[in-house]
Amino acid sequence: MAQQGKRGTNATEETKAARVAALRASAPNTSGYAGVAEANPDRPLTSRMKEFVKLWAQGETILSAAIRAGYNDGGTYAYRLAKDPAILKIYHREKEAYAAAVGMTRQKVMEGLLEAVEMAKIQADPTAMIAGWREVGKMCGYYEPVKKQIDVNITGNVVMQRLNKLSDAELLKLIETETANALEGEFTEVLGDDEDE
Repeated sequence: MAQQGKRGTNATEETKAARVAALRASAPNTSGYAGVAEANPDRPLTSRMKEFVKLWAQGETILSAAIRAGYNDGGTYAYRLAKDPAILKIYHREKEAYAAAVGMTRQKVMEGLLEAVEMAKIQADPTAMIAGWREVGKMCGYYEPVKKQIDVNITGNVVMQRLNKLSDAELLKLIETETANALEGEFTEVLGDDEDE
């Protein structure tokens, strides 16, 4: 009877160990930044992680929040935590709640910066004025990379390939007879003769 109980306990432990091994095998390796980004955003956090997120959302730097939360590895783990989807989810929620509690809005920040720039102007402090305007520019998005859209049209390339296939005599004929049409890009009849050969 004692052996049956012992066998049942061993079987339960083996099943539990197999489940843990399967979970570890399916979970992303969070020892690097790439694996952390793939972690489950809905998983529960430890109390130390929650403390880190709370401090970080209140304005602490990542390193300072990690040290105050009890991480003593020089910030390596903290910077990995800052990429974790579960941490980021709570961070954004905490940040919004903190901003709502203090009544801070983008407009208030902008008004404060503009007021500081005016004070710097009155005090004739160009360094402070430049710093203030730089922050205003960042908030307005003036320092973002400029996006240019380039329209690449393959029609011109196709026309050039067809022109390169024409002989000198055919090109002269095209110029003499179809000058107006060639300028508009409509010389398909002449090019059609070349394709039949």
